Parts: sequence; C-alpha cells; structure tokens
Amino acid sequence: VLHLSNQERFAENKDLQAELAGSSQTLFDVRAERVRPQRDDKIITAWNGMVISALVRAGQALNEPQFIADAAGAATFILDKLLTAEGKLLRRYRNGVSGIAGFSEDYAFLARGLLDLYAADFNPDRLTRAIGLADDMFNLFQDEESGVLYDIARDGEQLVMRPRTSWDGAMPAAGSIALEVYARLHLLTGKVEWRSRAEQLLGSLSSELLHYPAGYTQLLQSAAWLLEPTREVVVSGKPGDPSTEELLAVVRNSFSPETVTLFQSAAEPDALQNIAPFVKQMSPVRGGACAYVCQNFACQDPLTDPAELRSLLAHSPKR
Repeated sequence: VLHLSNQERFAENKDLQAELAGSSQTLFDVRAERVRPQRDDKIITAWNGMVISALVRAGQALNEPQFIADAAGAATFILDKLLTAEGKLLRRYRNGVSGIAGFSEDYAFLARGLLDLYAADFNPDRLTRAIGLADDMFNLFQDEESGVLYDIARDGEQLVMRPRTSWDGAMPAAGSIALEVYARLHLLTGKVEWRSRAEQLLGSLSSELLHYPAGYTQLLQSAAWLLEPTREVVVSGKPGDPSTEELLAVVRNSFSPETVTLFQSAAEPDALQNIAPFVKQMSPVRGGACAYVCQNFACQDPLTDPAELRSLLAHSPKR
C-alpha cells in the first residue's frame, strides 16, 4: 500500500504533486483490470435506527441542523421502503428490493430513533409511528406471561428453540432498547400499560442482571427510566414564535437525563392531545408560550422565563 512518508514536502512541491497524480492514475488503471471485491451495501433497519439516534443527539449537542435533517431523511426512507402493506417491518433493503421479516432489534432501534427524532423536531407523527412499532414489538416478540422478549416473531420461522439475546455486546440487546422505549412512552403518553410492559420486561432479565451487571450496561441505563426520578416537560405555544423557540432551546440544550419533552402546538393542539391526553389543560399563558415541568404527571406552575426554566432543569428531580 503506497503512502506518503513526508506530507510537508508533498504539500510544498507542485512538481511532485503532478508526478504523483499521474502515477496514481496509472496505478488505478492497472488495478481496474482486476476483479473488484464484492461490497456489502445492504441497508439494515436496526442499524439505521441506531444512526438516527446518533445523528439527532449529535445535531442537538453540536447545534448542527443538517445532522437532524439527515436523521429525518433516514427515518423517511426506512418507513417508506421497509414497511409492508400490512404495516409489518422488514429488515433488509438492497437494489430496490426489501425483504426478511424484521427482528425485535429492528423494531426496538427504529422506535427509539423516532422518539429521539421527536425530541428534535416535535413532529407528532414520530410519536404515532413509534407507538405503532412498540405495540407490534410487544405483540409479536414479547411473551405476555414471562415478559421475555425474543429475537424472532411468534409468527416467524419455527425453530427448535426460539432465540433471544439478553446481554449487551458490541450492539445493545433488543430487550435493553425496548425497555427504554416502553419507559419513555409511559412518560410521553401517560398511559400505564407502557410502564407495565417495561416492568415485566425488566423482571424477565433481573436475575441475569444481578448475576453479571457488567454484561448489561445498556439495560442498566434503560432501567434508570423506571428506577430513577423522572420528569416531563411540556412546552405550549405557537410554532415558530420567538418565545416558544427560546423555551424549546433551553430544553434541548439542558443535560437532563430521564426527562422527556413534549411540544403542545397552539395551532394544532389535538395532534398531541390524541397521543398524550394529560397535556389537554396545558395551554399558553395569556397567549404566550410557557413550559410546564412535571414529575409523575404532577406539574408546577407554568414558566414563561427561559432563565427560570434553565435553572430548574439544571437540578435533577427529587424522589
């Protein structure tokens, strides 16, 4: 493998640059006569779910809107190309062809990606989609009695033993991500069935977790959504209004683990209220944007001052 041992000399010598450019073309022409190696360019749903989450979080941390736009583009592609007419999620796309019934990790990672994307653009359709995926994940993969989340759907290929991956390796296990999704949906919607599903799933893994905690790092992070104090923040106001954007910016830029944020649009209040009925009474104050900070769905007086909201979010919620 040819390489430049002296980058500084190369940068200063135009004749050398020209000579090496010609040599590189000659080398390329010779190598082009060989059979090219095969390339793995398939698109995997679960991996894109992880990328969506990573892009959103990087976009918020670095104030880079393009990252969030890229995440939205990836989500749109997956939902357009990897859902069947019946709404079942598929795993793989390549050369215009989708196939293979989705595994539990595909549902879990994509659902979490959509929840992260909602926290960036507050499009209620992200929540609706995530809820649908989480419902399907529960119905297709989770045993209602034991709470175990399997890798393959109950109507999938019948194997000698139905596999499940419980530990977190190079990739987090589907159950670890599903636990976070269920717990966050409980906080976002106020519906107790999501917490029940989360508790049941955590219970199915508790003995393994206690035996070897180091093998379940993502599961421990997800369990914090159930075991640590959590908080709900609802910003209510007109989209695009400066006072609304100031409050949303405070929430986005605050490091506040185990906190979910909802945006109640004064222009279309029903869009969110149909998903999260508990926000129905959270209206703007005297026509201006405000933020409701709640714990266990019990809310403090609404805040209109971004500085007050920033100060409140700087402190972790108390038990």
